[in-house]
This record gives sequence, C-alpha cells and structure tokens, in this order.
Amino acid sequence: MSSKQSSTTMALASFLAGSAMTAIIAKLCLSKKNVSNEPSKKKSQEIIIPDEIRSEQLSRNELYFGPEGMESIKKASILIVGLGGVGSHTAHMLARAGVGYLRFVDFDQVTLSSLNRHACATLEDVGIPKVECMKRFLYKICGNHCEIDTRMQMYTGNESKDGDMMVCPSGKWDLIH
Repeated sequence: MSSKQSSTTMALASFLAGSAMTAIIAKLCLSKKNVSNEPSKKKSQEIIIPDEIRSEQLSRNELYFGPEGMESIKKASILIVGLGGVGSHTAHMLARAGVGYLRFVDFDQVTLSSLNRHACATLEDVGIPKVECMKRFLYKICGNHCEIDTRMQMYTGNESKDGDMMVCPSGKWDLIH
C-alpha cells in the first residue's frame, strides 16, 4: 500500500470513527429525554436540543466562519417575505446555518402546484399556511435554538395594513429577503 493510500485510509477511518462517536453521543442525549421528538403546540413539550448537540450540528460552519462569525450568525435577525420557491429555500438554509431569529411573512397556503418548488412542503402539508409548514419543519432541525416568528399575511408596503410586520424586535434587521 502506498503512503498516499495509507493516509487516505487513515483519514477515512478517523472520519468514520468521529461520525460514529457523534451518533452515539446524540443517541445518549436523546435517550435521556433532553430532546423530545414530538413537537407540540404546548410550550412545555418543546424540542430542547442541548448546546453541545447544536454545536456539533454547526461545527462545519464554525470551521469556516470562526467563533466570532458563528456568534454573529446566531445573533442575526432576518425577515423573509414570501415562502415560495426562493423564500422557502432561503429560510431553510438560514435556519440550518444557525441564524437565531427568523420572521416569516406569507399569506398563502401550501398547494399541490407549489410542491415542486417549495423547500420542505409535502403532500401532508397541502392546505396549511406556508409559514406554519416551514416553522414545523425547521423546528425539527433547530429546536429551541432558532426563534421563528410567523405572520400569515400579505406584505403590502402600507404600514397601516402591514402593522408591525417590518419592525424588528432587536431594533434592526440584519437582512430582509
């Protein structure tokens, strides 16, 4: 075996060992009921993801952005208006990236014709509001680590009709999409 093959084999073995260890740790945390797999509308049954598990979820991002970069992503407040073909994918990836506060605005419901372009909607979601569909999906990934504020309404650009939709709770939006 050449030294190149040997180092590739060792790297693969290390990766598999690390992946196995992560799976074991996650399984142990889940078995201790730190994480509930059954989301509910009741606040008492939230999906609580321990910090160390969320840290592992975001570990590749932190390698790229560094600790300060990840902290700014976690503290970000982002408004997404429209959860169709572009907005749903944007929302999905921002939540997976570790954004701490997302507000979704959309007046529409999931339809059969939107299933071919929506990031997470399935046949089971047809008829429910897009904001609720996205929130449920992301909740299963991010649990308590991403606050998701949903507004089932149409953006009009008229402050009296839109209400506080455009007002950021932390003072200023980091991004509006």
